Amino acid sequence: MAVLATTLPVAAAMILRGAVQLTANGSRAWFLRSHVEWNVLPWYAAGAGAVLALFIAVNLVPDAGLILLLLGLFSLAGRFSGKFAKLDITRPLTPSPAA
Repeated sequence: MAVLATTLPVAAAMILRGAVQLTANGSRAWFLRSHVEWNVLPWYAAGAGAVLALFIAVNLVPDAGLILLLLGLFSLAGRFSGKFAKLDITRPLTPSPAA
């Protein structure tokens, strides 16, 4: 994304990145479809649809500098992912890691 954000307009970079992710994740889901937890898919789709509607309503297009900053901060998330290791999508009422 950093290369795309520096070489393309931000809107085009975000669309291209989304298309690449859709292709990669869609093919992975297809190949591993026997392992997909289909019972959580409607809830995931509802949440994704709500977020999509919010982003369409807000019409947010960040500048390239903000994208690069957020990419750098997101890479630090791996240091804090240990406390989320016990989350289980099949058990939505699992207590939060902070509790």
